[in-house]
This record gives sequence, C-alpha cells and structure tokens, in this order.
Amino acid sequence: SQALGLSVHSLALDAACASSLYAVAMACYYLHNKKSDLMLAGAVSAADPFFVNMGFSIFQAFPESPHSFSPLDKNSEGLLASQGAGMFVLKRLSDAERDSDKIYAVISGIGLSNDGRGQFVLSPNSKGQVLAYQRAYESSKVPPEKIDYIECHATGTPLGDKVELDSMEHYFAPSELPEEKKIKPLIGSAKSNLGHLLTAAGMGGMTKVILSLQHGEIPATRNVKTAMTSKNKGVSADQIVNKSTPWPHNRPDRRAAVSAFGFGGTNAHLIFESGVKRSKHVDIPKNKNSQIMAIVGMEAIFGGCNGLHEFYQTIYDNKQHFRSLPPERWKGFELHPELSNPPKGAWLQSFEIDFLRFKLQPNLKEHLIPQQLLTLEVTDRAIKKTKLRESQNVAVLGAMETELEIHRFRGRVNLSTQIEDSLMETGIHLNEDERANLINLAKNSLLEDVPTNRFTSFIGNIMATRISSLWDFSGPAMTISAEENSVLRAIEISQILLLEDNVDAVVLTAVDLAGSPEQVMLRQRNFPLNYGDATLSFDKNAHGWLIGEG
Repeated sequence: SQALGLSVHSLALDAACASSLYAVAMACYYLHNKKSDLMLAGAVSAADPFFVNMGFSIFQAFPESPHSFSPLDKNSEGLLASQGAGMFVLKRLSDAERDSDKIYAVISGIGLSNDGRGQFVLSPNSKGQVLAYQRAYESSKVPPEKIDYIECHATGTPLGDKVELDSMEHYFAPSELPEEKKIKPLIGSAKSNLGHLLTAAGMGGMTKVILSLQHGEIPATRNVKTAMTSKNKGVSADQIVNKSTPWPHNRPDRRAAVSAFGFGGTNAHLIFESGVKRSKHVDIPKNKNSQIMAIVGMEAIFGGCNGLHEFYQTIYDNKQHFRSLPPERWKGFELHPELSNPPKGAWLQSFEIDFLRFKLQPNLKEHLIPQQLLTLEVTDRAIKKTKLRESQNVAVLGAMETELEIHRFRGRVNLSTQIEDSLMETGIHLNEDERANLINLAKNSLLEDVPTNRFTSFIGNIMATRISSLWDFSGPAMTISAEENSVLRAIEISQILLLEDNVDAVVLTAVDLAGSPEQVMLRQRNFPLNYGDATLSFDKNAHGWLIGEG
C-alpha cells in the first residue's frame, strides 16, 4: 500500500488455508459498502519449509512417499506443501463495465462459516462446510443446480478429502432426494498440480477456475487412479475431471465455485461466473442507524489491571502500573551483565485460567503460548457479560501480530543437528551422555521443552477459532494484522459484516504481549525505549516508549 501510494485500507488477515478466499470476500464487502473503488486481494505462502514440514509431520499429514499424494484418490496418504503467491484486482461490476475493463470473471456469491464445536479444533466438520455452501447460494442469484464445476479444497489427506465429499453430498445430493433431483457438478483440485499452497491455496484454485471459465475447458485433476466417492455415492467417481474436459453444456454463461477449508474449521465457498452482463446499481442502506454499532459486552486485562473495575480505578485514580521486569519473563537475563538495567513496564506477570472450561490438558509441558491463553480468558469473560448464546451466527475477529517467540521456537528445533555438525567439523569428540547434555543445555537456553501442540499456537487464526469452538459460533473467524491499526481495521470489518447482515454479532478481541525480548529489541532499533522513570503522554519530558501488555 505504501509502495504504490494506495489508501489506508490495508491489512493482513489469517484464516489458515482459507485465507485467500477470505481476503477476496473482505475485498468484495469493502467494494459493496463503497469504502473503496478498487481493491487488491491476494495471498502468499512462503513459510520456512523446515517449520512447515516438521509441523505437518507431527500432525501425520504427510504421505510416506510423494507418489502417494493424490487429491480425491482413495489411496492418497497425505498432502505436499508448496509455495507461491497470487493477487486479484477487484472492482464493482458496474464500474468495470463503465471503464471498459477486461472482466475475467464475476464473483456472485460468498459463503463464510466456522465449524464451531467439533471433535477437535484441527479436525474438519461437515456442519461448518455445509453452512458455507448454504450461505454462498443464499447470497447469490445463482441456484446450486446452475453450478457446472466445483474446485474442491481436497488436499490429499484421507480424512479431509472424505469429509469434504460427504459435505458436498449432504448439500448437493442428499440420499433422501430422488436421483433425478440430485445436483452433480464436476469436481477437481488444483493441488494435484501445485501441491498445497497453505495460506495461498485458494489463489491457485480461484485462478484455475477463472481461466477455465474464460477458455471453456476444465483441466484434469492429475494422478486419480482409484477415485474417491462420498458416503452414499452422492458424489461419484465420474464427477472427478481426470482429463481435460470441454465446459459442460457448452453455454456462454458458465458458472463455477471454489471451496477452501482451513485449520480450526475456517470455511469459505465462493461462486464465480463468466459472460455476465447484468450489472445494476446496488443501493447501500442510507439509514444512519444501520451503521451504528452497539458494544454490548467488554472485558480487559491490561498490565496490572485484572478486569474492567481495576482498569476503571486506574484511569480515575491516575495510577501507573510500571514495574520492574518479573524474574520469570526473560529467561537467562540475569546472566548477562550488559543487560543489567532492564526496562520498567506495565508487564503482565500472571493470570488465572480454568483449564477445564477451555478443555485444555492441565499439563505444564503441554500448554498454549500465553498470547492465546490470555485471549481465551479475556474473550470468554466478555462474552459471558452479554446475551449471546452458544451456536449463534457470531463472527470472531482477533487483532494481533505474530508472536515473535516463534523465532526461538524455530531456533530450538534443529539445534541438535547444528551442534553435532559443528562438533564434527571442529574435531571435538564427546561421549553420548556429554553430547546429549550439551544439546539439552543449548536447547533450553533458547526455549523450554516444546510440546506438540505449540505448533497450533503459532497459527494465527487458531486464536479466533478456539473461541468459536468454545461457544459453538458459526460465523467467520480470522485474525487481523495491521500493526497499531489492527483494532481499527477489525472494527471496520465488524461494521461491514453487520451491514452485510451476514452475522448476528461480532466478537472482537485484541492482544499484544509487547514485552517479549524479541519485540523490545526489534522496536528499539527504530524508537528509543524509556529506561528512566515513567512519564506521561504529551509530557515535554517524555523520552521514549513504555512497555504495555494485555
């Protein structure tokens, strides 16, 4: 946005593997509500391959051999992760026609949902996927029987592909319908060509669909030898496009849809059309009351303020909460004389959490990162103060940035290999016990022993979807990142979702544990940190920023 001199409406969002479809959906909503006249919406996936591969290995999502990766095939054993980026330029159809733009395709339906409460936060759930289908076709003038082709999420994992086909059967071809009334679009997956692009997966699928609409031909889904079917054969093997196929019915007004289903049950289904010349002016509600949002519940933990009452007292009693660095916060800090003057800050020292309430294993070695635990606690308290009930169509937005502790987490991962290689190169010989002790000391100097589920802590949208799961909310769930503007962007998206009448309510939560050593050292490169007594905002004697957390 800065490089191209564009507007203030810029943000990054995380909806896991549905991120690209969510980005396009949000861009459409911005255009529909006339907050912008042109939007760029896209996705990128270029994560550290070591980190990605280790994570998916722990989740047992990889095939034993690359040759056993085959989306929509019964014998596929898992996914192959890949990298890439894609970008769309979007305008309102009426504006594009007015400006004589080349129109590649028209987006005519959007369905976003969350699985809510399922078997496990990382297991796909048909309930949420079917909701995404329903919402897409309810938002569109295109009935599901007019869809010729559906680009599936289909990653090649046996469970994921099976659940997706069963969801399609439930919506398009339920067993109770007579055969002639069942909807049987062609289906396929670009992941057979590209692998799983993770956050950018939907960009590959959408681009494939748009080009297919343009050229009137659907490319093959590769390497399908033993085709999968849904539970009752409502989605059958002959629907899978296994060779390049002319567009069905040979009609100019072609229609297709794209699905994406992400970790935590984040679902999206978008409808695309070509050959459309039917734009009309869409009135945006002029009633100002429709744009006014009511805040009906809130809660906070800020530094030394545990709850709204203590925050209220702080503001009105003119208190400050700056204190010395808690000894448990920066591990090993006391061993470095050059860091003997730690900054004071509104440090968060501790907070209580009910592990039974949040269905978390009360094992000290298996805990989520504090950022997520704190968010769960504060958000749950806020929701309990409202009249919201479980199973409602409620969106959950989390304003946040990446927890930079991820760098120490990653650094610990293959430290043993690095140490063993270094010992070999320098000719130092240690016995087995000495080598093991050295490796453990080095690892623990970076970060404590890392449990498996810490991987999910660093997937941004999981913070939002855990709240959706806890309350069985079915609205879209995602995290929003725009640095210090993250909350304002999340409020803007809340307003848009409510104006679009897509949800009953929005839960907006924000978190930053800004006092991590990584955060402090990174920010201090550009802005001086206050190492003296705490000053007040707008004070002439203010000399640097102060650490605040919550």
